[in-house]
Amino acid sequence: MDAVKIYLFFLSLFLLSLSAPVLAQNTLTFTNTLKGKQILIKPGDLVKFEYNGYLGQPQVIEKSVLQVTETAVVLGQTVFGNVVPQTEWTLLTPDITGFRKFMKGRNALKGGLRLATGVGLAFFYREALSKDKFTTTQSILITFGIGTATSLLIEAMFPKKVKNRIGQGWILEK
Repeated sequence: MDAVKIYLFFLSLFLLSLSAPVLAQNTLTFTNTLKGKQILIKPGDLVKFEYNGYLGQPQVIEKSVLQVTETAVVLGQTVFGNVVPQTEWTLLTPDITGFRKFMKGRNALKGGLRLATGVGLAFFYREALSKDKFTTTQSILITFGIGTATSLLIEAMFPKKVKNRIGQGWILEK
């Protein structure tokens, strides 16, 4: 009876030691020693990856990280924390050539700013421009110009381009 307990004890230790590396790998770590920066990408983060696709052609994908394994990242689209079916995409880590991690709430903040701009422009048009100071054409053109400038400013505040590239000081650590 004691031999069976010892056998089961060592068997469970062996199986636990095999599963520990799998459980430990749940983040991607990008390090830039030149800048002294380290970026951790974990499940739930919104990221944009640039990678070598089929036949080595460059591809770009922007989705939420669902899972990180030793050799791959599973990306997908989430709505309120639930994965949208048939949106999963597996990306091998050796194929990654660039990345950008977006802050949480980025899309909500950007959408809120756009909505506030639209409401503000409607009130601005109604209150300031509808007086007899400007013609209708002038009022519409002023509103259009302010709206375009604000839209460009929001896009400048929330860029989407991949800014960190492997080979320009960034290393993917495993």
